[in-house]
Amino acid sequence: MKERDVKNTHKSWGPTLLIIILLVWAVFASMEAALYYNEATSSRREIEELSKRLQEAIGAKEGIEAEYARLRNNILLVSVLLDYGNGTVQCHENVALWSQKPTVFLALLSVASVEFKYGTYGIWIESINGVRNSEATGQYWLWYLYQNGTFEIVWKSVDAYVLHDGDIISFNYTKISF
Repeated sequence: MKERDVKNTHKSWGPTLLIIILLVWAVFASMEAALYYNEATSSRREIEELSKRLQEAIGAKEGIEAEYARLRNNILLVSVLLDYGNGTVQCHENVALWSQKPTVFLALLSVASVEFKYGTYGIWIESINGVRNSEATGQYWLWYLYQNGTFEIVWKSVDAYVLHDGDIISFNYTKISF
């Protein structure tokens, strides 16, 4: 082979090699662009799905809040204390009453086992959770309403007094002198 042919052969490889390198680069760049496009499309679909699920959850939350508000308008929450006169006090907070006439009696029935009788002036409490009125010791169940920072006795029967949202009532096993 002549020296000139060898030189020409090397010269002809230069542009060919550059074209091969550019083609390889173009193939890899196209593959990378396709992968990026697929990832972007997949991410966009995921974002759309999450956005849809978020909107559904917000709608459900709004529905739940509306239902809670509707139900909350029909109930009231009260607190009921039971003081057994021996240092034992039970506190029942947020007792839910659902009634057209939410009385003290209904609140008591919601938290305790109660024995009672009907009298001339309404319902008379005989026993709460097994602790009975005692004529012998002069101890009876009386009820009080928390008003103006203190518990005040209410001289109405438990079925006659209608409670209001947030009321606090206390049943005290109290010694009474007649």
